[in-house]
Amino acid sequence: MSIHPEITDFLDRRQPAPATAAQYTCLGDMIDQYAAQQGTTSLEVFSEDSALAFIRWLKQGSNGAAARCDATIRKLRSQFVTLWKFLYRRKLTTEFPMECRDFPRLRTVQRQPVAWTEADISRIVEAIPAWMATRYSWCENSVWNSTRWANFVRVAYYTGARPQALFRVKLSHLDGAVLTLRGESDKKLREHRCVLPGWLVDDLRAMVGDGTWLFPDTLATTTFYRLWKELLAAAGVGGERYYSGFKKLRKSHITHMAARAGVQAASASVDHASSAVTTRHYIDKTQLPGQSAAEVLPKL
Repeated sequence: MSIHPEITDFLDRRQPAPATAAQYTCLGDMIDQYAAQQGTTSLEVFSEDSALAFIRWLKQGSNGAAARCDATIRKLRSQFVTLWKFLYRRKLTTEFPMECRDFPRLRTVQRQPVAWTEADISRIVEAIPAWMATRYSWCENSVWNSTRWANFVRVAYYTGARPQALFRVKLSHLDGAVLTLRGESDKKLREHRCVLPGWLVDDLRAMVGDGTWLFPDTLATTTFYRLWKELLAAAGVGGERYYSGFKKLRKSHITHMAARAGVQAASASVDHASSAVTTRHYIDKTQLPGQSAAEVLPKL
């Protein structure tokens, strides 16, 4: 018996973002796969002993896949417990996860934010023409030419926006120097207004001309991120994981804003609900002036 009908009911009631819904659907596939290997129903996985064995199975890697890291297991465990609570309230399981004392939270090492320097950002923009000339000269006659790539990186840096938000920006969203981000389909749907430099506004208007979209979503997701990763390598700042390059660009925007205008201004620039989130997850403290022991403490 598959768990997917219950997951569909869960998602219909919760109405999460599309990316979150896809994660729960993927978790359902894992639960069904594990249950089939154990010769049980998927609902029987939601018991203390079976749940522990399922988490161990996830950590070891399933179906020939490599072992998953602790951070991934912690996220999967959290989603599993949330789904378990829903099934308990629907009286589809008799055990409640909070009563399972041997099903503790996983403790993982939290990585500190790392951002690029301002010089690194300049290197990425400057590397675009040569990168496209040597490897992707065909793009010069397409929508995503070197001018659009350069402006995409600039707007992402000046706004701290994620790619999904920039793909939704129209020329009509630009009012003078104020750019209105209409939200992201897989993250948040709240509007956010950013001020761009005048020279960049002029470049954007010249680039779009009579068009509608600043950055048309004409590239497949995998193609876009593959090209982005190759651009980072061409600029000499590569070595990033598949999707984390743009996350690092967002951290760079926030870190540089915090260094020049303070943490509160950096938090407001990306519409964070709390400056604590900004400080904990986005600011590279090694780039803040006067924040390191090497700068503050006296020579012994």
